[in-house]
Amino acid sequence: MDPVSQACDRCGATPAPNIGYCQVGPLVLRELHFCLECVKHPPLSPDPGGPFGGMWPVDFECLRRSLSTASAAADWPDVAGYAAAQVAQIAAHFNQTLPSDIAEWVASADGRWPPSN
Repeated sequence: MDPVSQACDRCGATPAPNIGYCQVGPLVLRELHFCLECVKHPPLSPDPGGPFGGMWPVDFECLRRSLSTASAAADWPDVAGYAAAQVAQIAAHFNQTLPSDIAEWVASADGRWPPSN
C-alpha cells in the first residue's frame, strides 16, 4: 500500500510517509507509518520505557510474511530460537494471543516456517 495513503500509527493523521519497522533479528514484527509531525517528537512507541521499549504489538500478518523470507536464510537456525522467544514475550507484553500457527512456530525446536513442513 502507498505509504502516503496510510494513517499515522501514533496520531492517525494522513499522509504518513515515514516508514519504520519493529524488528527482532531478521523478523519484521510490524511496519509502522508516521506523519511528519510525529517523527519530530519521539518516542514513537506506545511503551518507550517498558521492557520492550520501542516495540509495538505484533502484526501477525507482517510477521508471517517476514517468517517466509527469514526462515530461508542460511543463518536462520542460529537465530530462530531467540527470535521465537522474543516474539512470544512481546506478544504477551501487549496482551496478545498468539495465533495457532505462530504458537506452533514458537514451540518448534527448529524454527521452520511454516511449522508443519
